[in-house]
Amino acid sequence: DSAMKLGTAALIGIAHADGTLDLDAPLAEYGLEPTADWGPYWPLVTTRHLLSMVSGLGQKPPGTAFAYDSGSHLQELIWLLEHVTREASVHWATRRLAIPLGVPNMFAGQTESAHVHAGGDNRLPCSAMLRLRQLF
Repeated sequence: DSAMKLGTAALIGIAHADGTLDLDAPLAEYGLEPTADWGPYWPLVTTRHLLSMVSGLGQKPPGTAFAYDSGSHLQELIWLLEHVTREASVHWATRRLAIPLGVPNMFAGQTESAHVHAGGDNRLPCSAMLRLRQLF
């Protein structure tokens, strides 16, 4: 169920390698409106904080404590991806990750919403997980 945390990291890595996003720029600098409750810390949260699970989840300053997340805070990465690519994340992820990996149906269970679920809710077969794991 948490397979897409690895997939989300791969997607962010692709966008970063393309020069589309900066891992250390606060998400707020992209003009993104938060969808999770970040308290006063939203202006400080970066992609690197979210990928490293040290975002603080709105309870602590980003970068100060580990906090595992599978929910709305981690999903901010997908909203960022959609914002910078100007494309529905499932379509972009299928084209940029799934098809090149040889797993074109990797996001098949998420096509109804057209949004990748960053924290989970994506049952990948073992063969897809092995291909994804080969990236790291």
